[in-house]
Amino acid sequence: MLFRSYDRYYTGHDKFLSESEKRKEWFAPTIVGMKSPLDYYKLGKGIRNSETNFLLQEAWLKTSDFLYSFFASFFLPLKIRKYPKFRELNLKPLLLSELKKNTASPSLMRAIYRYRFNRRLSKEKVKINGVIDWSENNINDRAMNLGFKNFYPGVLVHGYQGFPVLEQFASLQPTCYEHALGTIPDTLYVVSEFSKERMLTVCNKLDVKVAPAFRFSHLFVIQDRREESTKIVLLALPIVIDEVKSIVKAVINLATVLPKNVKFLLKSHPSYTKEKLEMEVPQVAD
Repeated sequence: MLFRSYDRYYTGHDKFLSESEKRKEWFAPTIVGMKSPLDYYKLGKGIRNSETNFLLQEAWLKTSDFLYSFFASFFLPLKIRKYPKFRELNLKPLLLSELKKNTASPSLMRAIYRYRFNRRLSKEKVKINGVIDWSENNINDRAMNLGFKNFYPGVLVHGYQGFPVLEQFASLQPTCYEHALGTIPDTLYVVSEFSKERMLTVCNKLDVKVAPAFRFSHLFVIQDRREESTKIVLLALPIVIDEVKSIVKAVINLATVLPKNVKFLLKSHPSYTKEKLEMEVPQVAD
């Protein structure tokens, strides 16, 4: 079984797989945005009608796993005693604030669910040959990586960062401290030599390789039909709707002072549809 944290940006890979390989490929999504039983019903119906193999952690976890995650979310933050420096900066006040914020938080519980999911698969003797993680080095990624290292020690985790990384986005550039803890993939794949060099600058112990930028493959077939004088500003919107509202408000204000030939193109986050975005932020439809 090939276990993978699924993202829609792995485009066009299936055509390179044999039928036998496709049967061994399974996707293990992290489900977010479910607000009612009807949402789960629609999700389940879609999965049943899909030709893709899915492993849903919610279907594997038992009541004991959920109870463990609930109580652990209170006590795990209390076990933190060491506060590593980042680029010689003392981050203890910031880390203490984050620990307080995340104690018993839903995000910490979801991470523990992911860790316990790996444990449950191991107990059920599910064979896994390899792992591909859409690697954003967030709390769920770290929990999953640690889970595989503890419960599937012989299985390699390949982390794929199929997007450019800003230097200021520190979490996407793992540190040697994280490497020592085993919370990052065995090998990290990035889309450029520049990204590779930047990552190794932060920690030279990482195994970093350059891989194709799958999510940008469509750019090679796009034809530029813009007028020569038109200037396009592309903005990728975040997953948090409140942040989207702030960005759209800023864009509207900027549009009043910029030249008329400057156009803004907003790319919505894949976690919500265009219809939902227009409902939450009506200004984007204008």
